[in-house]
Amino acid sequence: MQRFKNILFVNEPGTSKTGTPRAVVELARRNGARLTLCDVAYELARSFTQLKQSLEALRRQRLEALLEDIDTEGVDIEFVLLDGAPFVEVIRQVRRGEHDLVIKNAEPGGLSESSFGANDMHLMRKCPCPLWIARSDHFGQYRSIVAALDVDPDVPANTELNELVLDLSTSLARQSGCGIHVVHGAWVHNERLLRGLSNGAGNALVDLLKEREAQLTDLLAQRDLDGLDLQVHLDRARPADYVLDVATRVGADLVVMGSVARTGVPGFFIGNTAERILSRLRCSALTVKPTGFLTPIA
Repeated sequence: MQRFKNILFVNEPGTSKTGTPRAVVELARRNGARLTLCDVAYELARSFTQLKQSLEALRRQRLEALLEDIDTEGVDIEFVLLDGAPFVEVIRQVRRGEHDLVIKNAEPGGLSESSFGANDMHLMRKCPCPLWIARSDHFGQYRSIVAALDVDPDVPANTELNELVLDLSTSLARQSGCGIHVVHGAWVHNERLLRGLSNGAGNALVDLLKEREAQLTDLLAQRDLDGLDLQVHLDRARPADYVLDVATRVGADLVVMGSVARTGVPGFFIGNTAERILSRLRCSALTVKPTGFLTPIA
């Protein structure tokens, strides 16, 4: 996979995952990408400002320690210390540094074992570039990847997201030598009511599944899938529930998905389907947004 040129790795203190920095350095090397390691901390109260320099030195040491015993030859690496609300400062750094990928370990302390923390969710909603949140210590060494697609023809804006999701999923599957599962749940609101009609609604629902199958087939036919262990999962089901069900059944290590609302309403930075998936997902997540997405963070 050679598509990233400027990677930002966000240190997440308090996690026990040590494999991620090594894998991130290797990812940067394979891509010929610049790598920035950053540490984010809330600003000190005024009464502690005299300790700021000592704290900054400690934080930099903490970043440098991440690279101990890691071969960094040939990788352009820099360190950045950020002060303020974590998700806000990370997004500001993305904009300043023009990063095209953010990687971090999942923050501890979610509301449940399957939920991401508040800062991670804010980043998924508002980060303008792809965001990779790792929930295992085997970053990039995957056995099974789920690519969640939305091929609803009534939402043409999803076309670019589907292409991005497939690009990343297939590249990672080739890199890891793992299986990839393309998933789409076809769902019509008020489906239960429609089933009660006697004027051909049932046939229309069957036709819906056939149409989506054809759209998926056309989408995949446009890509080089030779050598990939790829399976397609399509059913008439609520998209979020179906993605989660397939991810559980195949033992997914990573779900790749778009995370933008399908509406054009200002303030909708993540779709309902994405929100429902991420609130219950137990594995790592790689979320993407379309070109032109505008973050609300100034």
